[in-house]
Amino acid sequence: MLSCGDWRTAAAGVLTALIVCMITLLMPRVGADLEIPVFVYSLVIYTMAVTALSLESQSVLLGALLFTTSDAILAADRFLVASKSVHRGWMQHAIWALYYSGQVLITLGF
Repeated sequence: MLSCGDWRTAAAGVLTALIVCMITLLMPRVGADLEIPVFVYSLVIYTMAVTALSLESQSVLLGALLFTTSDAILAADRFLVASKSVHRGWMQHAIWALYYSGQVLITLGF
């Protein structure tokens, strides 16, 4: 069983692997004018999520992870998934549900 510090370290490792995958997948598809903004924004969101792992507030931590998931789905929806994909419908709903839930939890946690 993972202790409190162990699961947070594991979660940071998973977030690190995910950001590397997302940046690797996104960069060839975003266009030259968006490469730097998307790269920097991705690192900012990653930093927020990893920093939230160090907080005691479970609400803020969960909110940050929901917000991060929302942004990952948004990036996939915008740059990775075909415009005619059947997945776009549920992705749009998930983006907003996760985004607003994350924002509420972060706000309540502080």
